[in-house]
Amino acid sequence: TILGIIEIGWGNFTQSRLDAAVQSTARLIMTGVVQNTQVNGQPLTAQEFRDQILCPKLPSTMNCKDVFVNVSVFAEPTSLTAPSPYTQFINASGTGLVTPALDNTKNSYCTGANASYVVIDVVYPLPLLTTSYLTASAATYNGYPVRMLQSTATFKNEPFTITGTAGC
Repeated sequence: TILGIIEIGWGNFTQSRLDAAVQSTARLIMTGVVQNTQVNGQPLTAQEFRDQILCPKLPSTMNCKDVFVNVSVFAEPTSLTAPSPYTQFINASGTGLVTPALDNTKNSYCTGANASYVVIDVVYPLPLLTTSYLTASAATYNGYPVRMLQSTATFKNEPFTITGTAGC
């Protein structure tokens, strides 16, 4: 029982750290910092974004190679009666968000220009040791039971100037 309580507490702590990292990273996208960051004169790749911008904000106990990121731009909402552009991020049953692929090569990486509407969605499969039989939402990742932690931020980029070459 004590191990289960510790594991649930650890999961909640990890979720809160993931949320904080996503919010902080979203702010860097929103203000154009990410779009103006370059490596060897080139805009950040999706992997460089994950490894250099997002992962340093996470606890060292989270393995960066198991962090899956989807960053995409979506259309500006046009009216209250038109279908919402947010619906593309809702799962088919309407019970939650679409989970990014557990393969970063299949996820989108587009931080957008100024005034773009952006969503960043990050998933981390947290290994379960003792509570996998209690957690109805337990999934399997690399053959082990995990709790899928997900954090999302949706925002409109502020006006900024891109100093180099950037695009999606």
